[in-house]
Amino acid sequence: MFGVRDDELTARWFQLGVFSPINRLHSTASLFQGKEPWNYAEPAASVMRACLRLRHRLIPYLHTMNERAHRLGEPLVLLLRRLDDRWTPAHALGALADELDSADADAVIASLILSVQRGGSGAVVTLTALADSIQERLKLLREIEAERAKPRVVVRQVTLITLVVLGGALLLGRSFFAPYGTPLGQTVLAVLLAAYVGSLAMLRRLTLPRRRGRILRSQA
Repeated sequence: MFGVRDDELTARWFQLGVFSPINRLHSTASLFQGKEPWNYAEPAASVMRACLRLRHRLIPYLHTMNERAHRLGEPLVLLLRRLDDRWTPAHALGALADELDSADADAVIASLILSVQRGGSGAVVTLTALADSIQERLKLLREIEAERAKPRVVVRQVTLITLVVLGGALLLGRSFFAPYGTPLGQTVLAVLLAAYVGSLAMLRRLTLPRRRGRILRSQA
């Protein structure tokens, strides 16, 4: 309250908050208590935005770890516990990377490991560049996913129409299905159904994004 405003110190608190169980930004209109990233100068603003985006991406991990904490009694903040247990920062961060199992998380954690090992202020510049790169990649991924979703919508529509037509034919024209009542007909029907289901599975596989390879070696 009676100190001085320090953008880098605020960014450091954001970095700490990312890996804390509870991350709440108590913010007011005060020059000293406002926590909105857009009210800070670069590079602190980009670092703060990167931290908040990383926190959002950690929600599935935090949900899982909360469940494990309830069921198994494991502490939620394993990173801090490992540091308290005298793990080296590199090994503790590497174990966190294994638990997150994400190429984006690997890039952030690798920069933190290098910062710990080499020291200096290069981590701020690196994290800023990573934030911009990840944001741009996510934007492109959303556009690609929108295009990939179009064939799936068409397939669903065609499948629904086919089922409706077949259902109508079954009710109104049973003679149409008479040839499939024989052993040979049932074999042909099974082959046709298998081919159709297989084509749907292949199409779905083609529309799914490829998993990006990790850059950090597993600590296991």
